[in-house]
Amino acid sequence: LVSETPLNDSEVLNISIGYANGPLYQKLLEYKVSGKSIVEINKNLMNFFVPMGQKESLKRDLVHRPQKYNERLSSYISNIKENAKLLQCDYTEKEIVEIIKVGIAPNVRARLVFCGNPMNFEDLDQLCIHEQNVYYEEKKVRETKHNLKTDDSWNVNKPRRADSQYVNI
Repeated sequence: LVSETPLNDSEVLNISIGYANGPLYQKLLEYKVSGKSIVEINKNLMNFFVPMGQKESLKRDLVHRPQKYNERLSSYISNIKENAKLLQCDYTEKEIVEIIKVGIAPNVRARLVFCGNPMNFEDLDQLCIHEQNVYYEEKKVRETKHNLKTDDSWNVNKPRRADSQYVNI
């Protein structure tokens, strides 16, 4: 909510309290009284509720992961960036870009062979646009290949009628 809305920290905390229950509710009430920022609250909640081993496992499964089969490049990139932020990974932009580049699927990588090496998020956005354009063109070519009209007079599998003038009796 903080990054997507103009709400301040106390408003976000009040909204969050309304949706919480149990131990999370108690922790949020404690933080409301303390006056901590949302960033500090998120860090404290992550440390309190998620064990260190589990956090590392989540990083491996959600951040350091390969692109899934048929997953759009733009979805893959946004998921990695969002998961790195949620799990509070202390990666620089360049490190996240490297993680993303390593995980790009081979079939998508083949579409990007003539693109430059991305160094930042803006370069990754351009890569997504290029990949989407190449994918669209490949799809159009595949669709038109199946719709081509062919002259079936040369088809060897087509049964031919025997002409009487060529039949030897």
